[in-house]
Parts: sequence; C-alpha cells; structure tokens
Amino acid sequence: MTLIHNATSLPNGTLLACTWNYEITELLYSYIGMEAYAYKTDALLGPGINIHRMPLCGRNFEYLSEDPYLTGIIARAMCSGLSKSGVTATVKHFATNNQETKRGVVNTLISERALREIYLKPFKMVLDDKKTLMLMTAYNRLNGTYCVSHYALNTALLREEWGFDGLVMSDWFTKTHMNGTEACEDREYPVIAQNDVYMVNNNAIVAADGILRAVENNKITIGQLQRNAVNICKVIMSTPTFERYIHGEDTGGIGEMNVSKMILCERHDNIKQNEAYCVNVEKTDNYAIKINYKSDKPELMQITVRVLVNGMFLAAFVVNGTGGAVKDDVLAAFLLKGENKLEFDYVEENIVINNIELFKK
Repeated sequence: MTLIHNATSLPNGTLLACTWNYEITELLYSYIGMEAYAYKTDALLGPGINIHRMPLCGRNFEYLSEDPYLTGIIARAMCSGLSKSGVTATVKHFATNNQETKRGVVNTLISERALREIYLKPFKMVLDDKKTLMLMTAYNRLNGTYCVSHYALNTALLREEWGFDGLVMSDWFTKTHMNGTEACEDREYPVIAQNDVYMVNNNAIVAADGILRAVENNKITIGQLQRNAVNICKVIMSTPTFERYIHGEDTGGIGEMNVSKMILCERHDNIKQNEAYCVNVEKTDNYAIKINYKSDKPELMQITVRVLVNGMFLAAFVVNGTGGAVKDDVLAAFLLKGENKLEFDYVEENIVINNIELFKK
C-alpha cells in the first residue's frame, strides 16, 4: 500500500515564475525535497513545464510561462532544490501538451524550428543541468505519433542527441496506437521508443498481453525490453530508498506494521462509503487501523481511498486491484482520547472494504 501524507502547499507554478527569482524558487523546492525525503518519497511528479499557448489549457496553473527561457530557468531551480535532498523531479509533459480540448488524442502539428526554439527549449535547459532523473511523456500526438510511442522524440532526440540516460514514463491512462489486439508498426510500441514505464490504465492487462505477443512475433526484442529495464534500474539504484535498502534500514512500508503484537480494540464490518464509524480509545496516542478489502479490478489498477478522522483528512492510501482476492493493509492513525469518527471515501465500484479493526500497542 502506498500512503499519501499531508503535504506543504506551495504557490503554483505560474505564480513562482512571476517572481523571476531562481534563488527563492530553489529554496522553496529544497523544502519540498526535505519533506519528500522525510516521507521516504524519491520522486515528485513535476514540475510541468509546457508552454502557455492556449488560455484554457487545464494545466496552465501548473505550467510556468509563455516564455521558454523563463520556464527553463524556473524549472531548473525547482529541480535543483529537490535534488539537494536526493529527490528527483519528473519533468513533464514531453512534449507540446498545450491545450485541453481532446488533449488525449489531439495531433499537434509543429515545425521543427518552432518545436526546438519554443516547446522543447525548457526541457533541454532542465536536462542540461542533470538535476533530474525522470521525465513524463504527454498524452497528445506530435506530428502524427503519440508522444508515448514517439521514437524520434524519446530516443533520437532525448537520449541520443541530448544524452538523457534516466527513466521515461507515460502519464496515466495514456493512449497509444498499440491496443494489444492488433498488429501495429514497430514505431507504435512505447517499449521501442524507450518509454520505459507505461503507467496504469484500464487496459493494462491487455497492453501487457500485447507486448508478450509482440515479442513472440518479433515486433519487440528481448534486448529492447532489457534496455528499458536498465533505464529503470539505474534510476532506482540512485534513490535514497535503495540506499536505505542496501544498508538494511527500515524502508517504512505502511503495510509492514506488525499488528500481531498489538491489542485489538474494536472491529466494524461492511464499511460503507462516507459513513461515519465511531471508535473509542482510552488515551490520545498513535493507533493502527487494519483494513480488510477486495477489488474485482486487475492487479495493475490503482485505487485511492481517503481516510477522514473527526471530519478532517488523515491520509489517502493507494492499493492495487486484487482480482477478487481478499487482502489486508495497515494504516497508522493519531486518535484523540474518547470517541473518534472514521470515514472512508473511495470510488465504490472499484473496492469493497469488508471490515476495519483498530489496534493499540
């Protein structure tokens, strides 16, 4: 289970770019880096550094500017600040995600000169600094090819010309020419373009089966898969989490809390969405909530559950689909003496919470 903690909220990207101030932006993101490191988080899915081109682009609040040079300078400060704590940025969305209408399928037509001088310039400036290890591709197509599968973009330009040797990942629910059921040209496979990680989507199993068939039909080679695995492993091996792992330190997985050595306080069955469940505790302290759940969704599907205590957000945790199997996870909760109300907010059709159990030391 992946736990999402409370986090510090900074001014959005556009406002930070309005400062024209590298130093203050770097300082603010160094604080975010320290916070992420404290929560044992190795990567931030940002900053977003696409150009403000369409006023109604849904990411404009996150993107920095209509000017490529200013965007590049502020983005470099963000990445530099994060790197001071060993946390890597994931600069996005590569490339030309500049409008909201049909953003998942739109075909962006741009000349090579405009592409390099305007839309790619911030990415080049950031990657030249070598302060980030990860990059996220965009939903849209660029001159006819989906960015997630764009060999000229992700291999010829990014890796061979610019020398980037980190990890490239897709955005969530990204479309591609490959649908897992039909043969397609080599250039249409994200694997071949060195889009190393194809993030979760409703057809993840179908896409995985499509890759296996592509290997069997010699559309994708084992060497190409191994090359992408090397890209992923190099980044993993440079993270603070890997450093803790090789030194035998606790990596802090929330599901690793040992409730078998704790005392069961009470249990509630058949948990309903947004319904309050009262738990009584003898003293103000940290407690463990064991959550028993199942989902009919496949294992690669991610499901987010928000937990509220006394009407206030405690945390959100992310679990994978279980394919109908029943699983347990454990969440740490700080509760006040007396009655506390627990609520669970989630997409109801994606998960069933069978019961919760409260434990104390």
